[in-house]
Amino acid sequence: MFVSRLIAVLLTSSLAVGTAACKKDTPDPGVEVADDPRLLAEDGTDSAAAETDTEVLTSSLVSATAAGGSVSLSSTDLSGGTLGAAGAGAKAIYRPKGCLTVTADAPAKTVTYVFAGCLGPNGLGRLTGTLVATYAVADEKLTLDIVGTDLTLNRSTVDWTSHAEITASGADRQMLWKATLSGTTARGKEFARTNAKTVTWRYGEKCFGVSGVSEGNVRGRYLRTEIANFKRCQGTCPEAGGRITIANKNDKVKVEILFDGTSAATYTGPRGSIRFDLACQG
Repeated sequence: MFVSRLIAVLLTSSLAVGTAACKKDTPDPGVEVADDPRLLAEDGTDSAAAETDTEVLTSSLVSATAAGGSVSLSSTDLSGGTLGAAGAGAKAIYRPKGCLTVTADAPAKTVTYVFAGCLGPNGLGRLTGTLVATYAVADEKLTLDIVGTDLTLNRSTVDWTSHAEITASGADRQMLWKATLSGTTARGKEFARTNAKTVTWRYGEKCFGVSGVSEGNVRGRYLRTEIANFKRCQGTCPEAGGRITIANKNDKVKVEILFDGTSAATYTGPRGSIRFDLACQG
């Protein structure tokens, strides 16, 4: 459950610092304000945070299992197909008590979650709305098809549909995630986007890796965010070789953040490259 939130926190802090460090990186005369690299980085940050919160919410529904165990939905007793003791455990991770209502439909293999001002794991807060998850379990794979309606997450508002496949191989975990999302960011910017990501981690370790692409509109203009080879352990800096790239249509304007394993990263925009500090320990 910690995996996605760490991504959101680092993406937000890294891009925000990078944007602040590039205040002199202004567009050429005649370039639309929408193509300002500073706004490009800001919009990429805002939309990535909203998108990642949906992954946080999804990951909170996946039970923690020991090495060698199968992954499952933490809110249902899959062996019996009905809501059981595990359901109480799912509700226990959201506060205040009673803010989350969980209803299972065993024949349909669906679970409906209704949030009312919940605080959740890994910084997920101000959570209100309805989530319906349809699940299937086979061997070492949990498949989730999710519809989120009128959800408020950390001041963002999101409607989304997603398909997630979570697999286990010994202690290794992997989530293949595809989603279509629309709504407004925490700063009120409208977005409509799709994303496809792969998130990996190991049971018992607070480390993760993520790669993938998110694209679509933010404030009515196209924006593409790519995360490549990003790996990090909690309390440490990203490993060398990770990269985050944000670009507008046809790559007319592009900004990039490259990690080298230290407590600083390199921001590259249309005006060149600079180094900036990260909120981590190298």
